Amino acid sequence: MHILEAFDFDVVDKTVFKDNKEVSPQHLQLIANLRHAAANSDLSAATEAFTTLRYTSASPSTLQKPGNALELAIDRRDERMVAYLLSEGVRVGAEDMRAAVLLRAKPIIRLLLDHGWPINAKLGWYEPPAMA
Repeated sequence: MHILEAFDFDVVDKTVFKDNKEVSPQHLQLIANLRHAAANSDLSAATEAFTTLRYTSASPSTLQKPGNALELAIDRRDERMVAYLLSEGVRVGAEDMRAAVLLRAKPIIRLLLDHGWPINAKLGWYEPPAMA
């Protein structure tokens, strides 16, 4: 059996391969602003950046994964910021769940599960589900 026959292409996060050339400089600046707001627990700045992103025709993939703002909020254990980002439709990825589990941040884990992370999903092809 060839090694690629066993590879599960469905688990590859397609946003990792996204070409930044499709994102305008304005959107890149707004994503940087959002990341800065998440890193500093500034909910009003995050709201302003995300609202501006939405109204400047950012692509759905940009809105679903605006940099690592969600991971930064999780690292700070900022439940309000995590809840806000999830309410705006930011997609939960394995790295987000992994960070929350490693921090043992139960309220954030609950938020991630409530917003679509399947409880039995593996964190990676070599890692078991977070709740295993």
